[in-house]
Amino acid sequence: MVRIRAGRLADAAAAARIERSVSAVPGLLVALPSELPAAYERRLIALAQAQNGVYVVAEDDGKLVGFASLRPMDLRATEHVYRLSIVLALTHVGRGIGKRLMKDLLARAKRMRRILKVELLVRASNLRARRLYERFGFRIEGRLRHRVRLPGGSFVDDISMAWFPRKVPANRLVPTREERRAAGRGR
Repeated sequence: MVRIRAGRLADAAAAARIERSVSAVPGLLVALPSELPAAYERRLIALAQAQNGVYVVAEDDGKLVGFASLRPMDLRATEHVYRLSIVLALTHVGRGIGKRLMKDLLARAKRMRRILKVELLVRASNLRARRLYERFGFRIEGRLRHRVRLPGGSFVDDISMAWFPRKVPANRLVPTREERRAAGRGR
């Protein structure tokens, strides 16, 4: 039975093993397996707990099989923007666990008033992940060409996607259509 729960520091080693195995498949993750020690995952879990982030894990019969996180961007002007990351063990892809992780993570994001935007990057070649994000309302914001160099020397594009948990106030630096019309009448 699959269960989604908040991540704990004790989950770091299992999460790192999953991430290393997924990163061994070219085109799925940016990091190489050697760049993903358990200490890296412990740091992400600790940061999520300390900085109003979110880190959730999926367990299948008590065994960690995936995780997802939301972490705020560092600068004050962008602290309302959270970066989403999700990794699922290759042995558990296609079983609905990724959907359950996303559903849980985005429900938490909706309850966190400080989160106004969730962003992610996904390899252009990862069609399964892109479809998952689109089903949850993420929209493409841009394409970063030749962003990731694969071990064989070829490149893959990154797709930038975003989701808004609630209506964001209009950008006041760019005049609205009504403001432009009013300014034109005042001359």
